[in-house]
Amino acid sequence: MLSKALEVSSKFAMSEAGSGTVERKLGCVKLMSTGAVILVVDDEESLCDLIAEILAEHYEVFKAFNGKEALEVVKKRHPSLVISDIMMPYMTGLELLKELRGKPETRHTPVILLSAAAPPPQEVVREAQAFVSKPFEIDALEALVAAIIKQSKPVQPQITLPFNAITATTLDAPGQP
Repeated sequence: MLSKALEVSSKFAMSEAGSGTVERKLGCVKLMSTGAVILVVDDEESLCDLIAEILAEHYEVFKAFNGKEALEVVKKRHPSLVISDIMMPYMTGLELLKELRGKPETRHTPVILLSAAAPPPQEVVREAQAFVSKPFEIDALEALVAAIIKQSKPVQPQITLPFNAITATTLDAPGQP
């Protein structure tokens, strides 16, 4: 349950804070990074902090407290995964998802949606990698994140050259001396 996870988080935060291994800068929590960058978006700061601190054991984690803030972080940090609550002020998680899917540079960014309300319509859920109902087991979320990160491959930017940018000569032909 979430309350159990919150107790674990407070113990984790106290033990780590004393040793100086939790770095907090611009909403970032970083302990040991596997190279993956995760953005956690939730207007409930305690839940956002909890998820960020637990995932920071393996990933670089940034936080935002609404969809508008999240878009700014996405532009600067290019996350490997976005975990977003659905119901938030200023811009909902569904609006954030629509914005991410509408831009070529973020179209393939995996998104996990969180909500205490009923799941959104199936066509919306299909746009996200997963929907997780609150309250949830933090271990299950960790496993889901790990599976998505492992499954995701970075999308390489496509290079488009104009047709006349490449010139072939007879020296390029196979079998020519």
